[in-house]
Amino acid sequence: MHNLDTNEISTYTIDNKQNVLEEYQLLRNTIYDNLIEEEKAYIENFMQRLLSTKDFNENILPGLEEFVRIDNLSPDFDPKWETNGKAEKALLRRQRAS
Repeated sequence: MHNLDTNEISTYTIDNKQNVLEEYQLLRNTIYDNLIEEEKAYIENFMQRLLSTKDFNENILPGLEEFVRIDNLSPDFDPKWETNGKAEKALLRRQRAS
């Protein structure tokens, strides 16, 4: 296990949330009008969920924190990461929890 501090994860995730908000604004100012309605609906739905702090903190952040706890996401942590099934087990566990 790589022993990441959840406070560090939360701070990093909040920074990423800000990055997504900035990218969304760039998208709105550039190619948004050229997207098909399904793409626009998907983006707006995603942004609505992201902007909901309660939803973000209760549903998105715990999943990200759980994801980074997987100790085999790169050969640096686990040379057999592609074959030992830990990532698949974590994904199944997360799907069952949803």
